[in-house]
Amino acid sequence: TILFGLLGWMGIPLSMLTLIVAPLMMVLSISYSIHFINHFNFHFRNKGNRILALHYAYSQSTWPCLLTALTTAIGFTSFLIVSMKPIRDVGLACSVGVIISYLLVMILVPIGYSFGFDRVDEDPHPKKPKSVYPRGMIPLADWVSNHKLSIFIVALALSGVGIMSLPGIPIETDMLKIIGEQNSFVQDTKAVTSKLGGYYSYEVMIQLKNSFQADEPEIMNALDE
Repeated sequence: TILFGLLGWMGIPLSMLTLIVAPLMMVLSISYSIHFINHFNFHFRNKGNRILALHYAYSQSTWPCLLTALTTAIGFTSFLIVSMKPIRDVGLACSVGVIISYLLVMILVPIGYSFGFDRVDEDPHPKKPKSVYPRGMIPLADWVSNHKLSIFIVALALSGVGIMSLPGIPIETDMLKIIGEQNSFVQDTKAVTSKLGGYYSYEVMIQLKNSFQADEPEIMNALDE
């Protein structure tokens, strides 16, 4: 709601492209929330103090989530160099929406988790995670930390290969061409449209100099011809 209000204030109209921003922002918000909530649950499960768990979650998730939000926003700002205005509008909307999502998560989620009681636990020793997923992720995190230079070099090399491959990627708006001729849906669609007509619809708007001209017989005859 905040994002679309800002889009209206900035004079960006709603379109089929800008409408995809809403589910994208929802996905990003859920991702940031999960990151914060996992850190909160980890500390709260071990210590039982809700406020200290919130402090820990903030200390562990604020900067990583901010870094991902900034890099994502910067990535979307690359749309601004495209000459097509709808693409520029989407890039601007996504860039602003990412920052809004980050701020809302870092404000509203901690407020929600601040309500409740502390957990009283007689066992002073931290509990090990019962789920297989956390126990499997801890060694993976340690491996990433121990091989960060190698991972950075590999990621840099893959990024270089991707950048060099960009000129070979065709820019195409026809979804059937993107899917590929081998797909049965594409083949059936082309077989039907070859007999019944095109599968795309087009709208043409003719703007006259004066609004009353649309009622003049000469104009209507010209349009009919």
